[in-house]
Amino acid sequence: MRSCWQLVDAVTDATRHPAFRRYDLRGRAGSGPEQLSSPFATALGQALAIELGERRRQRFYLGRDQRLTSPALAAALAEGLVSSGCNVVDLGAVPTPMVNFAIQNDPDCAGGAMVTASHNPPSDNGFKLYFGQAVATAEQLQRLAQSVQSASFSPARGGRLQRGEISARYLDRVVADLTDSAPLRPRHIVIDTANAVAAPFARQLFERLGMRLTVLNGEVDGHFPGHPPNPADPANLAQLRAAVVAERAELGLAFDGDADRLVAVCGEGNIVWPDRLLMLFAQQLLARQPGASVVYDIKCSQQLAALVAEAGGVAAQCQTGHAFVRRAVAQHQAALAGEFSGHFFFPDRWYPFDDGLYAGARLLQLLDQRGCSLQQAVAELPQSYSSDEILVPVADSEKFAVMEQFIAQARFDSAQINLLDGLRADFAHGWGLVRASNTGPALTLRFEAQTSAELNTIQQQFAQQLRPHLTHIDEYLPVCL
Repeated sequence: MRSCWQLVDAVTDATRHPAFRRYDLRGRAGSGPEQLSSPFATALGQALAIELGERRRQRFYLGRDQRLTSPALAAALAEGLVSSGCNVVDLGAVPTPMVNFAIQNDPDCAGGAMVTASHNPPSDNGFKLYFGQAVATAEQLQRLAQSVQSASFSPARGGRLQRGEISARYLDRVVADLTDSAPLRPRHIVIDTANAVAAPFARQLFERLGMRLTVLNGEVDGHFPGHPPNPADPANLAQLRAAVVAERAELGLAFDGDADRLVAVCGEGNIVWPDRLLMLFAQQLLARQPGASVVYDIKCSQQLAALVAEAGGVAAQCQTGHAFVRRAVAQHQAALAGEFSGHFFFPDRWYPFDDGLYAGARLLQLLDQRGCSLQQAVAELPQSYSSDEILVPVADSEKFAVMEQFIAQARFDSAQINLLDGLRADFAHGWGLVRASNTGPALTLRFEAQTSAELNTIQQQFAQQLRPHLTHIDEYLPVCL
């Protein structure tokens, strides 16, 4: 059986720029030939114009995060687009959901781009690309990579660059959606914006929703002095957890570098991982829309599908990655979707894109409607033992080959093997997963079981199978005696 990770198109072609990945571009920003430079961004803009074809004259929305290299890369991308006949609307420094909001509210637009590396280190940067209202496909990225590589661009009648403003419309729309039936109950919450681009907008949003705020890392700073902007790493939630307890707040909300992801902390300081939040959102949705479809990624809890089915819904599993989730939402006409990293989609009454800010506001509304605290709501969910997301460093040039060898040789005789995205082995009382990361040089591992003993057993089965391919695996999955 062929697994989807083998369809890596431009990513594994050594002749192409290494920034091209499965659904976006990411890499080290700099002036080197394999780095994200201004000349590269200009060439990418010209390649985008070729791919857009006749649509290039329609509006193309451009946003950027606060990384130190983002202004220059955004300007160079715009230069390439405009010189090739595109009409670019520069939205400035805004979170990714605002770029998506602009695109979704302009059905005739050519597409858009967000200059961001999301949760990656400060030295990195990247591009999220959209054609029309859809995320760039692997085939489109492959053609872009080939165009950038060939550098054969024909001059075109120049387009134009204009400034645009989207934040006020976006915030007005979110507030209207969340307060249409009733205002939210005022709560004391802590938000951690990780010194990232969403900081001022998150403060405005939750203040307008009536919350009493304690803000952590609220100064925009591309060095990320507070901590890396990745809420999926428990180490980056330590400050938030401590603040929630110290401030006696009801809950905490953590956002990533471009605010399309959310992780929550309950009033007791415990992390509520996104697959648990997705269970809560699914219960709320299915109580009013029985039979609705809920999409979740392969890293989510084994209990999620059972909960959705028990609540009268249809659960659909998909590959990890916001672009794959977004396409699965369209395929299944889903009313709700999410993935373990914190991307949430609410097509039931919002837009079909991932939005951490809106997800945080929806969580507050959910708690109002349930009349309980976050910890009380989570306590009613099925319980299990699970690992954090474990990242094992493996070079981008090697990780797919390692996965190919592992899948060919691994044996889990008592498990049901799932090759949708890497290798997931589902046992009677738990599961384990190994897959190649889409966003960095690593393999991603995750495990879940009904008891701690079963969790250790599954982890050690995977460690045994991985040792021939990863000699350092025991540093990440130590033997549990």
